[in-house]
Amino acid sequence: MAEGETITYTVTANGAVTEDTTFTVSVAGSDLGGAATSAAATDCDLSATSVTFAEGAADGSTQTFTVTAN
Repeated sequence: MAEGETITYTVTANGAVTEDTTFTVSVAGSDLGGAATSAAATDCDLSATSVTFAEGAADGSTQTFTVTAN
């Protein structure tokens, strides 16, 4: 991912949500098998976030978050 490019992730509930459900997402770099320098948390404008589905969210409900390369 080049500087300034973005990736948007979509998380989808698989079933009705019966209680508030929160999980943490972390973005980590890869050295691509030695073909690149490993990315650090500072290489992205979002290195970690929380995504929450509220109680009562329907099956198929979605949450999104976007990561931008710095």
